[in-house]
Amino acid sequence: MLLEDHFQDLPHDAYSTEIVSDWAAACAQLKAQPYDILLCDYRLGAISGIELIMTIRADGVTLPVILLTGVGTRDLDDRALAAGASDFLAKDELTATLIDRTIRYAIAAHERQSLLQTVLDSTGAAVMLLDGDVAQKIGANASRRHDERSMSVEDLARLAVSSETDEIHLADKVLDRSTTAFGSDRRVVVLHDVTDRARMLEERLRSERRMAHAARHDALT
Repeated sequence: MLLEDHFQDLPHDAYSTEIVSDWAAACAQLKAQPYDILLCDYRLGAISGIELIMTIRADGVTLPVILLTGVGTRDLDDRALAAGASDFLAKDELTATLIDRTIRYAIAAHERQSLLQTVLDSTGAAVMLLDGDVAQKIGANASRRHDERSMSVEDLARLAVSSETDEIHLADKVLDRSTTAFGSDRRVVVLHDVTDRARMLEERLRSERRMAHAARHDALT
């Protein structure tokens, strides 16, 4: 195989590889045990490499994927990127050096993304990227954290954008909204759950009103 020939030109301990020729077996193995990266041919028989990427992404497999193809068109490149590929390489341009560098960069980028995702998830906020009319969750699970009815990310984003104020009331929750422009048609929307703080302020106002009412009553008597 083409890849095996190139891997033989690398130091013997650079990578430990497993070859799977059946896409169904590949899906099963990827879900059963962790791998650092997947190199996938575009032509897999019954399905394409892009369909394989979409399948494993739907199954929650997040490892970086490099798609290999003999047809290096911009359209295919864009489709691979949209499906979740980390990189796209034309077979007639492959060298051992290129494969090694692409693997290392893809793994490093994935590790940085995983670290960022961990940080975002730990904030307790819902972080969404709005690209035109399309909403994508990039932080904590907005539906799980902020609405027991499991509101979709798209509906939550619509609510956040349409609200005339930064304080959004959703069921029994109070959310604080902040929006940052990102590029020409993108926005990052962050929703913080401020329900406890809002309740404390409301209780303080009630207490102050009660004290003011009692003071007026004492003054009259």
